[in-house]
Amino acid sequence: FDPNCGSAYYGRLWVGGVTEAKGTVYYSDTLNAHKWSSGAAGEIDLTTVWGNDEIVAIAPFYGKMVFFGKHNIAIYNNPTTPTSMTLDEVIRDVGCVSRDSVQAVGDDLLFLSDTGLRSLHRTSELDKVPLTDYSVAIKDTLVRNIGQSTNVKAVYVRSEGVYLLSFVDLNITYVFDMKHFAPTKSPRLTVWKFDGDREPSCLAYTDTKGFLAGQKSGSIATYEGYFDKVYISGGTYTSHSYTGVFSTTWLDLGQSVTAALLKKLKAVISGGQGTVVSVKWFKDFSNEPSTTQNFLLNPTVSSTPSLWGGTGVLYGQAKYAPSYGLKEYNVPLGGSAKFLKLEMTAETKGYVASLQDMSLLFKQGKIR
Repeated sequence: FDPNCGSAYYGRLWVGGVTEAKGTVYYSDTLNAHKWSSGAAGEIDLTTVWGNDEIVAIAPFYGKMVFFGKHNIAIYNNPTTPTSMTLDEVIRDVGCVSRDSVQAVGDDLLFLSDTGLRSLHRTSELDKVPLTDYSVAIKDTLVRNIGQSTNVKAVYVRSEGVYLLSFVDLNITYVFDMKHFAPTKSPRLTVWKFDGDREPSCLAYTDTKGFLAGQKSGSIATYEGYFDKVYISGGTYTSHSYTGVFSTTWLDLGQSVTAALLKKLKAVISGGQGTVVSVKWFKDFSNEPSTTQNFLLNPTVSSTPSLWGGTGVLYGQAKYAPSYGLKEYNVPLGGSAKFLKLEMTAETKGYVASLQDMSLLFKQGKIR
């Protein structure tokens, strides 16, 4: 009896992927996880529902049970009484490629299919299951990653509102920001890569410790602040900055036969006090960038740096740090192009920074 996935809900254990019957769900007796063959224990043969498929993951959803196969998904009603369970819906030709990619995000379930990161999202009436693709912007890349490895770990970090999807063997971790969505209705996306075997090999979120990552190097990492801190010895840490890179897709500047005269980039950025941002731009699908333009983030302080602080004050040194708000930065551009890609690079300085908006100013040029 060697199930490859399981879930503990509705007073019992649910498991699947047993070698001898990969398409069968087994459930234990009520409040007795050691009892599988009598009492209220039983099984559900999903091969009669979806044909030749195998169970990859099991999860509860809106008072139902969801059984993820590699190529299909089956949803059952009334899991509190398995003998009275009824099939609610079968979603065909969409399955899950990695057990650990299934994560509850609010009242939704996210999972990795062979075509990208998907959402099992209910309508407000709870009467059907539309499937949402959250990886539209990187679909081709993500499908290529899946083809190389399905050793995937995932976690939803509630305190940050982000879903992390880590390809352990490839040292690629995608971070989907579920708080901010692009115009394409997909989450804003960041990619993390690590040096020195510090990439995640497992991920977890706990109520007391928050987000934890077990690393290939054998260490356990947390997510805090805006420096990369490495434990040395005796409880001391060394802080290292890290570099963030933002890149757009190729932007069509208008009619394909007319070049645009590049004038200015206007970027609205919050925070990032003291950070130097480098901007490069690529023209007409060239791999060679333009000359780098640098600008300094120096937002206006929007609160008192030391509410209680100052030398000799009864309550001691500064208790509250200043808050740095939004500011618009103007970056001069040059040259002409029909298609343009922008890239911003910044090294952390201990302050949070976030790109909020970006506008490109240009004039219509000559036909070429």
